[in-house]
Amino acid sequence: MLKSCYSCSSYDPYMLEIPTINELTSEEKERNFIRNGAVLLEMQIACFKGKGKEPIKIYSDEDIYRATNGYHPAQIIGRNIATVYRGNLEDRAVAIKTRHGLSGSDELIEFFLNQVTIKQHISHKNVVRLYGCCLETHVPMLVHELMHGNLFDHLHRSSECWISWKNRLRIATEIAYAISYMHSAESKPIVHRNVKSASIFLDESLSAKLSNFGLSISIDPEELKPEWPLVGSEGYIDPEYAETLVVSEKCDVYSFGVVMVELITGKDPANMWKQGGDLVSYFISYTTQNCVLDIVDQRLLLEGSVKSTIAQFTELTMRSLWTRVQGVEGVATQDDRIWSDVEVPYLEHYGLKDFRTCRRRIILNQMVLTKQLLVASSPLMVAYPPIAKPGCQDICGNVSIPYPFGIGDDCYHSLPYEVTCNTSLLHPKLFLNEFNLEVEQISIHTLVQNTITVKTPLQRTCSILDTNISSIDLRGTPYLFTAGYNSLFVGGCGSSTLLLDRSNKIIGGCATVCDKIPMITNDCIGRGCCSFNLPSSLDFYSVNIFNFGNGTNDCTNAMLMNRTSSIISGAVDPSLSKFAVVPTVLEWTPGNITMPADDPNKNCQGPPDKYDCYCNYGTFGNPYLPYGCQVPKECKECKLGCTKQGNHYLCVRYNSDKSHTRLILLVLLGGSIVGLMLCTGNISCIYLCVKKRRHLKMKEKFFHQNGGFVLKQRLSLNQGSNDSTRIFTTQELREATNNYSKNNILGRGGFGTVYKGILPNHQVVAVKKSMVSDQSQVEQFINEVVILTQINHRNVVKLLGCCLETEVPLLVYEFVSNGTLFDHIHNNGAQWLSWENCLRISTEAANAISYLHSAASMPIIHRDIKSSNILLDDNFTAKIADFGVSRLVPIDQTQVTTLVQGTFGYLDPEYFLTSHLSEKSDVCSFGVVLVELLTKRKPISWETGLEDRNLAMQFISSVKSNQFCDILEPQLMKEASQEQLFSIADLVEKCLSVKGDDRPSMKDVATELEGLMKKIIIQPCSNQHDNEEHRHLIILPSEDQNVTRQINFEEDLIVEMSSPC
Repeated sequence: MLKSCYSCSSYDPYMLEIPTINELTSEEKERNFIRNGAVLLEMQIACFKGKGKEPIKIYSDEDIYRATNGYHPAQIIGRNIATVYRGNLEDRAVAIKTRHGLSGSDELIEFFLNQVTIKQHISHKNVVRLYGCCLETHVPMLVHELMHGNLFDHLHRSSECWISWKNRLRIATEIAYAISYMHSAESKPIVHRNVKSASIFLDESLSAKLSNFGLSISIDPEELKPEWPLVGSEGYIDPEYAETLVVSEKCDVYSFGVVMVELITGKDPANMWKQGGDLVSYFISYTTQNCVLDIVDQRLLLEGSVKSTIAQFTELTMRSLWTRVQGVEGVATQDDRIWSDVEVPYLEHYGLKDFRTCRRRIILNQMVLTKQLLVASSPLMVAYPPIAKPGCQDICGNVSIPYPFGIGDDCYHSLPYEVTCNTSLLHPKLFLNEFNLEVEQISIHTLVQNTITVKTPLQRTCSILDTNISSIDLRGTPYLFTAGYNSLFVGGCGSSTLLLDRSNKIIGGCATVCDKIPMITNDCIGRGCCSFNLPSSLDFYSVNIFNFGNGTNDCTNAMLMNRTSSIISGAVDPSLSKFAVVPTVLEWTPGNITMPADDPNKNCQGPPDKYDCYCNYGTFGNPYLPYGCQVPKECKECKLGCTKQGNHYLCVRYNSDKSHTRLILLVLLGGSIVGLMLCTGNISCIYLCVKKRRHLKMKEKFFHQNGGFVLKQRLSLNQGSNDSTRIFTTQELREATNNYSKNNILGRGGFGTVYKGILPNHQVVAVKKSMVSDQSQVEQFINEVVILTQINHRNVVKLLGCCLETEVPLLVYEFVSNGTLFDHIHNNGAQWLSWENCLRISTEAANAISYLHSAASMPIIHRDIKSSNILLDDNFTAKIADFGVSRLVPIDQTQVTTLVQGTFGYLDPEYFLTSHLSEKSDVCSFGVVLVELLTKRKPISWETGLEDRNLAMQFISSVKSNQFCDILEPQLMKEASQEQLFSIADLVEKCLSVKGDDRPSMKDVATELEGLMKKIIIQPCSNQHDNEEHRHLIILPSEDQNVTRQINFEEDLIVEMSSPC
């Protein structure tokens, strides 16, 4: 057991200067919560919920105070630029970290939010897990899993925390896999930008975990690489990045190389840098003179294994540190000149001046600037009538700014209409200065009124006493609460709510009963929630809430919000933070606006203080601007007028000149049947109510029958999962699949049918509908959901959610558009897979299976690897699917005993005979898939003789008899080289070994396939018997190999490949 090496860290023995719980008022907490990025964080959490991601938990300052024993000095386990406390939350030990010296700054908020965002994208056992955060203190806090010191402390601050050479190699290997996962497993590579020994933490068993993601970014390798500000730690920064400011995965490779030098020498790179030296130059100088043993940490030389492995480790370190800086200076200088000379006027819409002044924004791990520029420069915008005064900004983010609103002097009509574009967070946000509220939309004459939608705070009380809450005060402003849009929603368990006007006169009210229904929908009728509409012309109100819940923790939420908001199209959880915001619609009417008398396209009326204007029929634009109503170009030829649909204008066309008469006749006809409808209304209502009740009971029955409660319990216990699975309703999936139309069928099989569906957010999904329902299938269904929540890899099909309300449970996956590998191998009409594609697909699948076995939080054995469970997208990227029979394996076990399950022809013979399931069972099945790719034959053929029925046995037999080229697909023999065919035959033979212990790991398989990918040479396999010299080849890595792969350093420096021919 390792001694806790936080004791190796140095810190000042005094308390962190954070106000205790008693020193923070509720107002201070609210200000801190908002200032620390609460709105943005809530948006991110909502985004991850919509994508099946598990959100972090937001802790209160009371939680943190109790967990750290009142921030007691004895709880401090580390202090540098941040202070780390040991704490206990939810019966588990945690580390609570807060930075100091940056309270309230934009840098701190960006640094904090970036860590949260990046961490939610990463699920790897060698990355420190983030449990949650606290925003109510002056400085935001992060709650991590508890580690036992970092690598820097172990190497440089104490002799008691000594790390052996064997452990240093293992630590380097684990961090290499974590960085490689960040670079390759996500659709967009994540670059850490601060890889150093202080960012590598160790647990009690010295397992390494990467942390400190505050400077990390996500890059798109297909887009133009922008310049980024130079960040990182002295002594670790890639010199090519320092010269060009261009970020790539190679920046992390170089920094990791410095860590490897640190592991070899035991010297501190930052300390040498401060003293004017450079550890890398020091290392390279000794290495090139073959004197590396002179700089090795002398304590390591006492271990016998060092001298035998130091040469390979040093070679890999040198390759990681290799940088191509020749000629970079001229290119960088030229780029600086080009970018600084570019004039980009429409960037002003986004609060920007030019490309050189674009501030770094890291939100949801992707740069959206390029897409914004394309939209902003669209030629359609030129044809639109103006909405703002000339020279004034008319858009902020995705919110248009019509006059009388405006940003800056002479752009708005009067102070109540002044708005500000905040460009410091996420996309630019528009704020109404009068109330400091975020603006969602500004509309002119929507349903007769001019409206502005703002985000107002949700009101919350947990007191059992009588509580009075006031609204924002609109008195003396041109704004009113809009009765046509807003309703007051009240959610809670047992409360009475009254709505009072400015004179405390009761103007509405409702009550909720304690029915423990925790959702607010637009069907609020008293059971857990209630709602009522507002009277017109209201500029102020207060809400009086009396909470008569049974417990002291019963809270009531009151929110004035837009009835058509997407928030209540589903449900609102009343446990929302009291600092959450909801959309509220205000109406506005300007006054004292001078208009030209000769403007024929608008009509203005009303008293001077409420001067209401609108554009005449057929004209569009802003009636509050001089000559602001215009006829768009598309409407010039319209004879009967013009309408606007989205970003386009369409001419109005009538089918007949008698349209008006037909309309009158239709109205009369409709009135004549109203009486009949009223007569049958009561009967229909009773019938529908009974039918709806029966339908709800059936859904409850199916939810229980399909393991809904078990699934919820399993997911709640699944602390390590990366995905929080969404539970869909039957109505959602029925609409998505067009009522399970035959035209939407993607595939059929013994399991059932897969349908293509389109969700309301336009996301394309695949809905898996089983054919029959029994208890074993329910268990498989629950198992598949739980397994997939453990996985986050770009080569594994993502599970988006499930539906439990039908007789047969349904699974909802991401849509993979190009069918299965089986289809492309065996169907004559499918697109031909070239040798290069075959190698790439097998490499991607091998990497995904290797991830399941070694990088997931708990090892996962798939148990049904086959070509029909490998899906391909439009780019022929492979994705592993179907985890219905997969198994989680405890970390301390290498195999489990279980009932044999799988597919005949792919099944591991050792598993079949002994029922002992291990990772090597997947290796055997994957070997069969490789044989399929090589031969284009099915694993089992009932048309052939008994000796040739099993493809795997036939392949092994042909290899041993030096005749395996006879069963290869002829076209592949033309595309592949002899060296590749011999090598992959040797690999397949190892994978298909009868004894599992003789098979390679999936990590080794993936490594060997990656090596083959780099050596694609078109050479036919024409005469196998003349090439015995190829049976044993030594293949050395080329100098221009992808350096990123080199951090996956294992036994792949020299690969021995033997031909079976």
